[in-house]
Amino acid sequence: MRIAGKDFTTLAAIEEMQRLCVVEPDRSEAPLHPDDEAKASLAAARAIAHELRTGRRGAKLKSG
Repeated sequence: MRIAGKDFTTLAAIEEMQRLCVVEPDRSEAPLHPDDEAKASLAAARAIAHELRTGRRGAKLKSG
């Protein structure tokens, strides 16, 4: 719900969104080395931060 220009949601709705967004790993790929996994996570976080700074992520969410 939106009140005074601020969006609010319930914990149950957040948990449902998380459940729907779970991606199962592809079992055919070799497991990543912990260092590679950390680098991939950092790269993903940086990409999200860049999208948030440039406003691109919000545009994707609004159109979807």
